[in-house]
Amino acid sequence: MAASLTTPLLQDRELLAPPQSELKRIVRTFLLSKIATLGALIFALFLLIAFLAPILVPHDPALQDLKRRLAPPVGLGMEKATWEYPLGNDNLGRDILSRLMVGARVSLVVGVSTILLSASVGSLIGAVAGFYRGPLDNVVMRLVDIWLAFPGLLLSIGVAAALGPGLVNLILALSLTSWTVYSRVVRAEVLSIRERDYVLAARAMGASDSRIILRHMLPNVLAPILIISSLRMGTVIISQASLNFLGVGVQSLVPTWGGMLSDGREFMRNAWWLATFPGIAISIVVLGVNLLGDGLRDALDPRLRRR
Repeated sequence: MAASLTTPLLQDRELLAPPQSELKRIVRTFLLSKIATLGALIFALFLLIAFLAPILVPHDPALQDLKRRLAPPVGLGMEKATWEYPLGNDNLGRDILSRLMVGARVSLVVGVSTILLSASVGSLIGAVAGFYRGPLDNVVMRLVDIWLAFPGLLLSIGVAAALGPGLVNLILALSLTSWTVYSRVVRAEVLSIRERDYVLAARAMGASDSRIILRHMLPNVLAPILIISSLRMGTVIISQASLNFLGVGVQSLVPTWGGMLSDGREFMRNAWWLATFPGIAISIVVLGVNLLGDGLRDALDPRLRRR
């Protein structure tokens, strides 16, 4: 009898208890995933190195010392190896560790800027197409289909070669191949929420179309935008390394991981470390970003929420 009386009371308390904060639930779900936490730590370390590179670099990344040309890293038991240059020197005697740390800044600036630009433009285009539908939607989606018909890397190479070398031109070239993903996803989300009650209420109150799109629709599709951005970051880092490897990215005087790979490919037989260390750096960062993206997807996507 006592159990039958206490059970309804417990149920009432659960109903009256305040709902858990959505932000707290997202953070808790993310932290419960060890893989996602590992990805976040890798990406945070990458950001820290990139921001503090001017302070942390042990040597001038552009300083040449031909006496230490192709000097090996520490630990191989070879001559000329020293802890002053723990990762060795390249074909011009420049410190590989310093160039890797400065190259992280280039990857960070290009990656974050490309994601912000492509996400903003693509999301806005997709939201407008999904909101108005009809002929405008058909024109935008056919444009997206035509854009997707071109291989992304080849299109980036063509745009970067046409614009010339430079950090801004590299960001524009990579953004032109990334905005279509956001536009398609945001358009699909907007089509599903354009007839919901809060959108109809905003229309009834006389809100303009731009206000409805910017204040009521885009904030509600922020979760898929964040998921796509985190997953696309790794692709952007690899793409910008590929363009720098081919010599159509930033100026050759700026240390980049792709440029270091290009310089080291000619010395793979007798100085494999020139290309190995930047390749390892790219692999670790891309792995961390992908793990971070998987964790955000599990935390933000309601279809994958852990119970």
